[in-house]
Amino acid sequence: MEKLYACHYCNQKFKIDEINIHILSHKINKNKPYICTYCNKNFSKPFDLKIHIRVHTLEKPYCCKYCDKKVSDPSAFRRHMTNYHSEKVNNLNNGKYIINTEYKCNYCNNYFSDKLIFDKHMIIHKKE
Repeated sequence: MEKLYACHYCNQKFKIDEINIHILSHKINKNKPYICTYCNKNFSKPFDLKIHIRVHTLEKPYCCKYCDKKVSDPSAFRRHMTNYHSEKVNNLNNGKYIINTEYKCNYCNNYFSDKLIFDKHMIIHKKE
């Protein structure tokens, strides 16, 4: 088994012939230090990386209560609601569209359409 070396920027592990190329990606992209572990794409904000990772995991936490359309990021959800259901939505709830879901976090009032994702989220509050 070939030895793996950890990147000192992000702790990902690579073979010796891959580690230098990976480290170079951190140096080239100083303004984008957040790297996708699936495809090595760089991002300037952790939230952008989080949304991007959903492309790989197929997670779609935003679910429309009118047509069951599911999307992976909040801007796509707002766009969907505006383009397809603006007449049905009695506007916003504290600046956010109401999401059709059965899982609501009572600590931070976030909504989840998937129980597994909700359970993972609750671990954050248990640590607080």
